[in-house]
Amino acid sequence: MSSATQSPSLVVNESLVVGSTIMIGKDMSTSDILKQIGTRVEDITIKLNLKECNREATEHGGSGSVYSGRLNDGSRVAIKCLKLEINQSAEGRQAVESFANELYVWSKCQHLNVIGLIGMASYRGRFAMISPWMENGSVKRFLSNRSFSRSERLQLCLQIASGVAYLHANKIASAWRPESRECINV
Repeated sequence: MSSATQSPSLVVNESLVVGSTIMIGKDMSTSDILKQIGTRVEDITIKLNLKECNREATEHGGSGSVYSGRLNDGSRVAIKCLKLEINQSAEGRQAVESFANELYVWSKCQHLNVIGLIGMASYRGRFAMISPWMENGSVKRFLSNRSFSRSERLQLCLQIASGVAYLHANKIASAWRPESRECINV
């Protein structure tokens, strides 16, 4: 089927990359969707050192869980997995489309105060996004584990605001929740 006759169910067109569009047609399988995203984001499944990846999640959220792991080169990484297993159901497909959109948008983020994306992977039968591990965890955890001077608080606020401003300027952040979304590496 030509792209002119396809009826796309997802179109990603980000302001960060002018003219860059990913089309995902209604008749595309989940593996075809991943292949399409794979043209923009590296699949690093074979780079995961599975012996060094935790079996228990360190964080749980609405759409998935985060595991701690390592790449074959020894780098510590966060493995953000979708809750749903990879399958062809309507619910599974919707999750794949959401994953593809988030993955693509995240791959285009380039800012000092936004965690970079290393790549995508299949981990424990689920789609996963791989990023550097942030030793201090979420903002909430970081703030609860120590006290700060006014100067340190101001600096932290400025860094978070800078990252959030970048995301908003690029129409990425819509439901920002600092207590669970942002990670700290100081």
